[in-house]
Amino acid sequence: MASDQISKEEKEKLEAIYLSLNPAELKRTIEVKLDQLYKGYQAKRGAQRVEPFKKQSPRTVTNYMIQPESIQLPT
Repeated sequence: MASDQISKEEKEKLEAIYLSLNPAELKRTIEVKLDQLYKGYQAKRGAQRVEPFKKQSPRTVTNYMIQPESIQLPT
């Protein structure tokens, strides 16, 4: 807001958006959306129980383990 690069109209628009935000409402909306995602997953998989915090392992880990050789300056 202190920048001279942004016009007064844009600053007013940004301030209106900022003042309209309600963190508690945003959190509730996110929780509802997550619940819908989990229910959709259950319906698709036919699962009885979904474990959202279960660790997933990559199918192939070799790509993650291959590191290029480090380049060193001559001493």
